[in-house]
Amino acid sequence: NASMLDEATAAAEAMTLAKRSVKSKSNVFVVAGDCHPQVIEVIQTRAEPLGQFFGRIPRDKTAPYYQEASVFVLPSLNEGMSNALLEALACGLPIIATDTGGSKELVTDGENGFIVKMKSAADIAEKLERLIQDTELRQRFGEASRRRAQTMSWANIARQYVSMYKESVQKQI
Repeated sequence: NASMLDEATAAAEAMTLAKRSVKSKSNVFVVAGDCHPQVIEVIQTRAEPLGQFFGRIPRDKTAPYYQEASVFVLPSLNEGMSNALLEALACGLPIIATDTGGSKELVTDGENGFIVKMKSAADIAEKLERLIQDTELRQRFGEASRRRAQTMSWANIARQYVSMYKESVQKQI
């Protein structure tokens, strides 16, 4: 799929650009997810020296990866309401995501992360550099992500539905 290859290429290029400009040996990029074999080849060829590719990680085993992460990047070209993005919010991670699917509902640019241009390795890399180099910004975005996730709990969603139903009933009376 061409869009998956574009995503992988942009992600690999972004990792290369960010790694070059940050000049730190301690930053390791972790790439995970279901991927077409061509996508895996692109990531392993272009990004392997910069990090590790884990492929699909079973949902019940993802928590340690989120807990060890400093930043979550979702460079998708086509995405619905991403479970991975919701999980990253719940783990209090600053987010870098493209403007696709539910990203804008979950990420407010400059508040809990950055919305980046699609297929733009340079934009992703620039935002990665900012978050890697600015601990205070990273922490502020992470805290905002956690707060956003808390508003999306099932209990809060249920309360919102009950409130909407009550309003609707009141309008009909």
